[in-house]
Amino acid sequence: MNNLSNFFKKKLGFGFMRLPLHGSSIKDINYDEVSRMTDLFIENGFNYFETAYPYHNGMSEIAIHECLTTRYQRNQYILADKMTHHIAIKKGGYEQFFMEQLIRCGVDYFDIYYIHNVNGTVYDDMVSHELFEFVSSLKGRGYAKSIGFSFHDNADLLDQVLIKYPDVDFVQLQLNYLDWESPHIQSRKCYEIARKHNKTIFVMEPIKGGALANVPNNVEEKIKSLDRKESPVSLALRYVASLPGVEMVLSGMSNIAQLQDNVNIMTEFKPLSQEEQELISQIVDMINSYYKIQCTACLYCVKECPKNIRIPELFHIYNSMQKKVDTDRIHKGRHISLYNTIITNSGHASDCIKCGKCEKACPQYLPIRRYLEEISYNFRSDRFSDDFDVKRDGKYIVYGTGKNGLKVTNYILQREGVVIGYCDSDMEKAGTLCQGKPVFSVQDLKYNEKLFNYIVIASNSFEDIILNLNKYNINMEQVLAPKLAGGSIT
Repeated sequence: MNNLSNFFKKKLGFGFMRLPLHGSSIKDINYDEVSRMTDLFIENGFNYFETAYPYHNGMSEIAIHECLTTRYQRNQYILADKMTHHIAIKKGGYEQFFMEQLIRCGVDYFDIYYIHNVNGTVYDDMVSHELFEFVSSLKGRGYAKSIGFSFHDNADLLDQVLIKYPDVDFVQLQLNYLDWESPHIQSRKCYEIARKHNKTIFVMEPIKGGALANVPNNVEEKIKSLDRKESPVSLALRYVASLPGVEMVLSGMSNIAQLQDNVNIMTEFKPLSQEEQELISQIVDMINSYYKIQCTACLYCVKECPKNIRIPELFHIYNSMQKKVDTDRIHKGRHISLYNTIITNSGHASDCIKCGKCEKACPQYLPIRRYLEEISYNFRSDRFSDDFDVKRDGKYIVYGTGKNGLKVTNYILQREGVVIGYCDSDMEKAGTLCQGKPVFSVQDLKYNEKLFNYIVIASNSFEDIILNLNKYNINMEQVLAPKLAGGSIT
């Protein structure tokens, strides 16, 4: 199948890599929520789903089985899976691994089958094990309709691969406007090589792991300067979807709100205007000056870390802390509290033994060990205050409706702050009243962000709450996490 343009209904694909969770474990997928997302995706005319054995620590393919293949007819969806070389070798070889993938996903064949993560570190080993030949045989045997590979390296290597293996149907590249001229990712150069070889292009990381969704306020205003209805996510998706040769844009959507937003954008897709194209370079400069660490939260580093350091989450907090250059105690105190929450059941930044396994696994080529040193220094406990300062007339949402919620409410009111409402992880409480104020769901908060200045976590379940807030892209600049586990704020 060489003409992939007639294969897909629409250009947006649903990547099963950042699925909603029940709790803090990446394996604890919320299948009910994923099923609802799958239904919404298909109902809107989209049909491409992508999984891989390593996603969600081995549970992504199971999610495909539970939420897609047992619930829809085979002709209602396009399914892509990937051959992960090093895992397949450990599990007895390519044939055994592939057959296991079919069983796990509950299908007889894959529409699209990739070689996962071709890069300079593993390419020679892939060649010596004849991986490309094996994947090509799957197409001949009817187990895959179309074959290709995902790529994480420089343009010169991509050229070598496509010269040696010209029969692949497509190549999947990390393309987004922030990485377009990156000397490490080489998005533009890799794109041009793929075009030179006349290959169909699939796009991964179009929003750079969410970084291009949660842009600084001045960047968002810049984006809206041409069209007030435009959003950062829309600009990012439309940028890559406008590129000639791009037939599929993958997005790892984590909740229904994200999925609905992406579906709306790609249903009414319009290519970038000339004015928007010219705006991109200005936006890139603004973002690069703002975020210190450009991590996509792919989690490859976490899987390799012998000290179980939750590296992407620490990077996220560190980036957030960099947004203010002053020494505001609330700002710093909030981030040290979030940091302490993350390291409760995992490694500290200071636990890094500098083995370098994380950097070898990182598709972004980040100097992770150096960043962890910086984080370790900046999050030393003696650099922060645990005080919870209340802004006079500041508008607060209290996350928690129990006794700690009441305690926080009184604390805020005594200091002339304003509690406008509450939030609770229990969805059944949404729409009710607490202390005469409305109780919001987290999704409600996302759509009412202008109503409040801060969210105060008034619960001992910090970790689950932070995950929930992140899932709905709540601005973490607004989140306060005073130490409440001991039952007091003093």
